[in-house]
Formats: sequence, structure tokens, C-alpha cells
Amino acid sequence: MLNTCSRLETQCWSRDDRPAYNKPLDQTGPNTPAIARGKDKESQARGLGARHYIDSQSQKPAQELVKLGGAKVILATVTNGKAMSATVGGFAVDGKLVIVGAASDPIEVSALQLLSGRTITG
Repeated sequence: MLNTCSRLETQCWSRDDRPAYNKPLDQTGPNTPAIARGKDKESQARGLGARHYIDSQSQKPAQELVKLGGAKVILATVTNGKAMSATVGGFAVDGKLVIVGAASDPIEVSALQLLSGRTITG
């Protein structure tokens, strides 16, 4: 599962979809979207405080993040380079991809996607 954070902070889930941080955020908190594969994870994401849910099987994560104003931080806990790559175009200016999941396959990023202060760190 990829965790994203628009503006302030993120809701963290472990690689096996167990909540690593499970205190729900109230609706006056950050505008936090969650990205996962499948509609079945939406209720859990919303229960943990995600205001938006992006199903990476039926939606393009980067396009959906752009519609929401772009992600300031994307916390990638997945172990899949392709899934991480699918979010890079959804950065806000000065957005950051923080990788905490070890993917054996490469993350594909163009130089244009890293302009305007966008970074990848791990």
C-alpha cells in the first residue's frame, strides 16, 4: 500500500495492510488520501482518517493526486517499484517520495518529473 500525505502528515500502514498508526484523524485535520489496490481496502482507509481513496487498480494514482492539488509527501511502504512509479507524477511543487519499502524492481522516473524541487529519498 502506498500512503500519501497532502499538506501536513500521513496515515501510516504497514506493508501487509495492518495499521502502523491507527488513531483516526478528525475531519478538520490534514487532507490525506490513501492509495491501495482494490475497492476492498477503501473502508479501512477511510476508517483510519483518509479523506480520499485512490484504487490503483481502477484509477491512475498520479492523475488522482493532481486532481486533489498534488501530494506534498508520498510515503511508499510497498515493495513494488511500478506502484511507486505510478505516483511520481502526482507530486506538488517541492513534493517528496519517501521510500520505506524495499523494491527489487526499478522505480521509473523522468528528469522532468523531478523539476520544481520534487525529490525521492529513502
